[in-house]
Amino acid sequence: MKISIILIIIFTSFNTYAQKYFINAENGLNVRSESSLSSKKLNKIPFGTLVEKTSDTDKYLTINDNGNKVKGKFVKIKYTNEDYFLPEEKNDTGYVIYREGYVFDAFLTKQTNNDLVQIEKIEKSEYFKLLKQANKINSKTKKISDLDSVKIILKNKVEWFSESEMKNAIVNNAIKSNTLTNGRKLLFNINVVDFGFLEEYSGY
Repeated sequence: MKISIILIIIFTSFNTYAQKYFINAENGLNVRSESSLSSKKLNKIPFGTLVEKTSDTDKYLTINDNGNKVKGKFVKIKYTNEDYFLPEEKNDTGYVIYREGYVFDAFLTKQTNNDLVQIEKIEKSEYFKLLKQANKINSKTKKISDLDSVKIILKNKVEWFSESEMKNAIVNNAIKSNTLTNGRKLLFNINVVDFGFLEEYSGY
């Protein structure tokens, strides 16, 4: 008897395409309306976001990054994220989900097969052997499962949807926004996101 298990970290993705890249700029990567540093800045994509390169350009340049010269060129990308929005992305019709623009490709890392979920079939005995090893790994981190306590700890970082806003939420006690360490605020889409607090299952 064989059992399928997943043994690799899952990365967020929106479809399978050969020209997918991760943003590797720690402070985020600027997206511009044209392939020029003088063009309008549309947004800053957070570190780790997966984007799709749609075309190259012949606009090569060298920039100074903390004293280091970095060479690259502008490429056109498109990306989407239904999970969260940025406050500045709201327009007359709502929040922008599908986006495109130009970025500096020196801060892109191409997605490889190692970044995808790998599913392997193993024997039942091997599965229980791995399971037994995993159960021996004990976390010393104290779990706080009381929602009121969690809200106090995260008071300046996390905002929660009110009861009146929760009618369209997938889960109860859903998170409305999260302020990152760099000061940027992410607004979660209540219609598709299940980021919330479930009694007996969630903790901090």
